[in-house]
Amino acid sequence: MFNNLLNFLIDFFSSIFIIDSSVLKLSNFFLTTLDQFLIFNLLISCFYFYSSLGRITVVPQIQQNKVELFYNFVATTAKQQLGYQGQQFFVFIFVLFLFIMVSNLLGMIPFSFTITSHIFQTFSLGLAVTIGITIVGFFLSWITFFKFIFTYRSTESISSFVSIY
Repeated sequence: MFNNLLNFLIDFFSSIFIIDSSVLKLSNFFLTTLDQFLIFNLLISCFYFYSSLGRITVVPQIQQNKVELFYNFVATTAKQQLGYQGQQFFVFIFVLFLFIMVSNLLGMIPFSFTITSHIFQTFSLGLAVTIGITIVGFFLSWITFFKFIFTYRSTESISSFVSIY
């Protein structure tokens, strides 16, 4: 029983051999199931937006109306949370929201692979966003960025570890 399960997991997460190293004189290149679904996610997103916005008209058609509704939803949410100063990060928020939404929609297909269910993908995406926000926030508002970490009445034992000024 355990061997059958182990063999199933090995087959399920096995890599697909793509490029022969003898032809290109390079090391072997493998495309895992996670990579395949990331590429599939990108292709679905690009195809949907290209097919929906291929013929933009003044009076929107159904698909164009759906894309504009999705765009307006993300834009108003970003404006409410970040204010007008945060609109410069709208493209990043839009792409991140689109990636997570399409990944979760692909995962709802029966017997499909869910990208966001893997702790590695979720952790790496969250870590990259957190580090990116910290670096951008630090360079935009310099030392005052650390004021956002603590409240006005935070204890001295906590603030002495992180506070610089």
